[in-house]
Amino acid sequence: MVGMKVNKKAAEKDEKDLERPSREEPPRRGQTCAYDLAFDYDRKYGGCGQTPLAAVLDSLGLQNDDIFKAGTSFSGGIANLGIGPCGAFSAGVLAISYEFGRERHSWYGYENLEFANLLVQKLYSKFMAEYGSICCRDIQKKVLGQSYDLLNPMERIKFSKASSEGLHCPKVVGKAAEWTVELILEGRKERRTQSMTCKIRRKGWEFMRFLKDFLFLR
Repeated sequence: MVGMKVNKKAAEKDEKDLERPSREEPPRRGQTCAYDLAFDYDRKYGGCGQTPLAAVLDSLGLQNDDIFKAGTSFSGGIANLGIGPCGAFSAGVLAISYEFGRERHSWYGYENLEFANLLVQKLYSKFMAEYGSICCRDIQKKVLGQSYDLLNPMERIKFSKASSEGLHCPKVVGKAAEWTVELILEGRKERRTQSMTCKIRRKGWEFMRFLKDFLFLR
C-alpha cells in the first residue's frame, strides 16, 4: 500500500510538471523574433511608440523600463497628433540611441553622436523605401488608404477598426522592430571591428616604439 501511495504521488507530480511551463525554454532573440514580438505586443496593448521598443529590448536581451516609459507619447505621430514621425520610427531612434548614443559625461564624444545618427539615417531610408515617408499621417494613407484624426473619438474608432481588419499597424510596428534590431546588430559588429582595428594599430605602434628603442640602445 505504501508503494502504491508513493507511485500515485509520483504520477501526480509528473502530471503537474507536464502542465507547468518549462523554465529552460531559450529566450527569443533576433530580427524575426523582434517582428513577432512587436506584432503581438501591438495587437494586445497598442501604442506604436512602446510596443516596437519593448520588442527590440526583449529580442536583444536588454532591460530598461526607463527607456520603455520614455516611448509613451511617441505613439500616433507624437501624442496622437499625427503630424510627427510614426511612433515605430521614433521607437527605433530611441533604441539605437540607447545602444550607441552619446552619454552625458562625455558630451564631446562626437564619434558616438555620428555613429548613432548614421544608423538612424539607415532606418529612415528603410521607412522611405517601404512607405515613402516617416510621417504618421502619410503612413496611414499608404497602408490604410486615408489618414485619420486620432484626437477625434469617432475618427479614432474608425482608425482602430481599419487597422485591426488588416492588422496594418502591427505590421508596420513589426517591420520597424525588425529593421531596428538588424541595424543594432550591424552596429555592434562594426564597433567590434573598429575596436579590433584600434588594438592592432596600438600593438603596431608599441612594437615600432620598442624596435626604435632597441635599435637606439644598440
